Amino acid sequence: NKAKESVLSPGNYDVGSIYFVDEQNDQVYISASLDKTYQRYLYKIDLSNPGPPEKVTPENFEGINTYNFSPNGKYAIHSHTRFNQPSTHSLIELENHKALATLVDNQALVEKLKALDLPTVEFEKVQIEEGVELDVSIIKPINFNPNLKYPALFQVYGEPFGQIVSDQ
Repeated sequence: NKAKESVLSPGNYDVGSIYFVDEQNDQVYISASLDKTYQRYLYKIDLSNPGPPEKVTPENFEGINTYNFSPNGKYAIHSHTRFNQPSTHSLIELENHKALATLVDNQALVEKLKALDLPTVEFEKVQIEEGVELDVSIIKPINFNPNLKYPALFQVYGEPFGQIVSDQ
């Protein structure tokens, strides 16, 4: 038999990786960026009823989320990071993303960072030739004054999966 190719999840977005194929429930878990290419979330796709992916990562985990699945796909180590926020690592139950154990909370570092005056970051899109949009991150100095001129540093990257603009 020849396998038939089909689109599992239509849309215009980046898939970072396939984490787990749940053959028993006909689901695939992926890392993807549906709205903001500089952030990553866990999604699942129903193979028996293809359509838009369902977001598994809760809304309060903005930024970069990675998962290390258990062999049976019921549990995972969830790692989360965001610009100016230390990473956290938890053991979760995937069915409802329930935290079963906090492995690393970095709370001591969170408290130390609160005492610092840190720069802010803004994520924007710039349009280049032929309607192509690129993501950019703008890190502004502490006490930024929009009426002043500042030197600018540009770092260019040249491939989609090796992107430098990231909310981490």
